[in-house]
Amino acid sequence: MGRLPLFNIGPGAESAECLVEQAVDARIAATLREAEARLIAEFEAVTVEAVARDFEGELAARGIDGSPWPVAEGAGSGD
Repeated sequence: MGRLPLFNIGPGAESAECLVEQAVDARIAATLREAEARLIAEFEAVTVEAVARDFEGELAARGIDGSPWPVAEGAGSGD
């Protein structure tokens, strides 16, 4: 089963008859494939821990105390 394209831009489904348009469409398609592959590779490397650090850093930068949410007893203790 395939997946939806990441970008919904670029050449349409119909083939161009103009050779210049075909060349441009090929370059656009190749560039979009490369960009999609790079984005997917970057996203695959992102961890929840990294996102949490970014979030906590942004809270601190804005002077927001990030502890208003109660933590359930025993949470994270491995019980």
